[in-house]
Amino acid sequence: MEINENSEKRYYHGKINFLIRLYYYMQEGAGQFANIKNVAIMLLPLAVYAGIREDDLMPIVLIGLASIPVLILIGWLWVMRARKSTEYFSVKYTSPFGKYGIELQEKQVELLEEILKRIPKNEDTFN
Repeated sequence: MEINENSEKRYYHGKINFLIRLYYYMQEGAGQFANIKNVAIMLLPLAVYAGIREDDLMPIVLIGLASIPVLILIGWLWVMRARKSTEYFSVKYTSPFGKYGIELQEKQVELLEEILKRIPKNEDTFN
């Protein structure tokens, strides 16, 4: 799929797409948050220290609501910056089999470009 001006209008602009982006960022943020298990280890002593009781759910609800903007921010940062870095490192330090697959794809592109150069420029050839 080619990204062009129509893609921007269809998938990026508008109220529904804005809400979808917020949901996407929140999902990414929640995924990253879930991957950091040390945060839970840090929060447990904090909850005990603050004296949050099991029967008083209001502080837990407020903490949950307050975490939504933080999760959206983390997700946005992950999508806009961190994912690009992790993809770069996964390609840079991939296994020999992964490198072989990338080399095959590059070779395919070279061969297709060479075939395209040899095809006559006459538009009526394919009609």
